[in-house]
Amino acid sequence: MVREAYQDILETEGRVLAEGGSREQAMAAGAKKLSELLAGLGFSSYDEFMWTAIAAEMKTRESRRSEGDTAAAYSPVVSGGSGEADGQGQRDRLVAAYQHCRKLDRQMGNLFSKLDTFSRFGDEIAGKTKFILSLGEEIRLLSINAEVQSAKLGDTGATLSVVAAKLGEHSETGTQTIARLNTHMDEIAPMISDLVFNAIISKLKIEMATCFIGEVLGNTDGDASEDDARDDARLQANIGMLVQSFLGTARDILSALDKLQHSLRLVDQQAGHMDKFIRILSTINLAGKIETARSQSAQAFTTIFEQVQGQTQRAESQIEEFIKLICENTTQLASVDQLDGLDERTFSKLQALVEH
Repeated sequence: MVREAYQDILETEGRVLAEGGSREQAMAAGAKKLSELLAGLGFSSYDEFMWTAIAAEMKTRESRRSEGDTAAAYSPVVSGGSGEADGQGQRDRLVAAYQHCRKLDRQMGNLFSKLDTFSRFGDEIAGKTKFILSLGEEIRLLSINAEVQSAKLGDTGATLSVVAAKLGEHSETGTQTIARLNTHMDEIAPMISDLVFNAIISKLKIEMATCFIGEVLGNTDGDASEDDARDDARLQANIGMLVQSFLGTARDILSALDKLQHSLRLVDQQAGHMDKFIRILSTINLAGKIETARSQSAQAFTTIFEQVQGQTQRAESQIEEFIKLICENTTQLASVDQLDGLDERTFSKLQALVEH
């Protein structure tokens, strides 16, 4: 599939060039063709495709990589070796750094295994956003229609006018709640995407550092020459760079988890307000239906209140599912927070070891 897509893009660019277009125009046509091909596969953008591809590749890789792969290759050499006091001290620091990296590797793997849940949550959030936005607009229009119809009834529609006014008042309150909820939900999807990407990058870098330190330990012997000392210094510097390359991203993950948890709490809070709004709306709607049944001249309201009832019933179901989603993902985040080793203390100890 990738080869065919690449060929289509090349042909598209080739046609533009053959027709006298510039290289820039050919590249723009190729980019447009790529977007069309990805859209046909269900991707809204190239970035979304890349996110999906790298996550799928990492998942396949993890399923094939057993827990003991790194340990089997390097654990025998970690416990061996001897040398002068300084050399042994350096080796001990490398062993400790190796063990910290192994621990982080396992914990990042545990985190990655939970990210599927967050990714699905991001997709589900998008669907709920569309429904909630449309709900606010439809309720607002129905409330306006109800006020218009009550005005036509004059004095005979006084009670229904009060009901219509209450419907309009609460639809305005609901619109504001929906706007706040939508704002918080919009923040979550990119937050999850960044979290997934940082977890993947961190894990790959941690694996690389673990393997490299293991190889260094495996090549260490007891006889140290002046050249060996210079090589050791260079190796130590390289190890430091490898570790520093993932520490920043790993710290970003901790920060992102905290922000995601905060955003989930805000969404949960607004979802609770939405639930309350829907229940009040149902009560107002019931009062309206009772008044409509009492008046022969108010039958025009029947359709309006039936539509409001249909909307509130669908909304109740959606909000219930939404709150359940929030609870599930909050629980997932709590389990991530409990991962032993994925914390600032481990990062600081590891940094101190490689900077020594």
